[in-house]
Amino acid sequence: MSKCLLLVDDHPLFLDALASLVQTAFPSHHVATAHSLASALERIEQTEGIVGILLDLRLPDTRGLEGLLHLHAAHPHLKIAVISAFCDTDTIRKAQVLGACTFVEKSSRPSDFISAIGSMVQCSPVTLPLPSPVPPSSRDNEPLTPKQARVLSLLCSGMLNKQIAYTLEIEETTVKAHISEILRKLNVSSRTQALVEVLSLKCDMAFVT
Repeated sequence: MSKCLLLVDDHPLFLDALASLVQTAFPSHHVATAHSLASALERIEQTEGIVGILLDLRLPDTRGLEGLLHLHAAHPHLKIAVISAFCDTDTIRKAQVLGACTFVEKSSRPSDFISAIGSMVQCSPVTLPLPSPVPPSSRDNEPLTPKQARVLSLLCSGMLNKQIAYTLEIEETTVKAHISEILRKLNVSSRTQALVEVLSLKCDMAFVT
């Protein structure tokens, strides 16, 4: 079975250029594309051999980092590399906690994309590049476990603890324990703050796409 890389971006020109770059650099891998979170989830179900995803944060059917969160929660075995025009420290920190294995700014050189993708497909340890200077506490952000990502994804969908417990077939006390860990990892003190962390980006206030 051939291996496949899934590229998710809603800008056709950038998506075509990235697909061409990836196919040339990794000829042994098939390249699939999607323009939204919904189409990406559909592609994953329909395509065999997907080993990694290159995901743009700003998609027409997502807010903030929820596309990353939902993909990680639904398919925790897949490596996800975030590609974005926004690379502030806070966004990169949250992306790491929510499941990104690496982060590449859209304006990066082609060689930077190839290096990041190469590390991802070879299952090599990948360190998220962080702008300098970065506080030491931001360099070791503990990612959510697959179960925690699933709980947070359901929280973002508007579910209550009892509904999450029913959906995941676990005790409500277990849901509360997961939420406590989620708050700790996101460095927030309430569910509302956790949702704000996921559903908003600093770039939402900027006129940049």
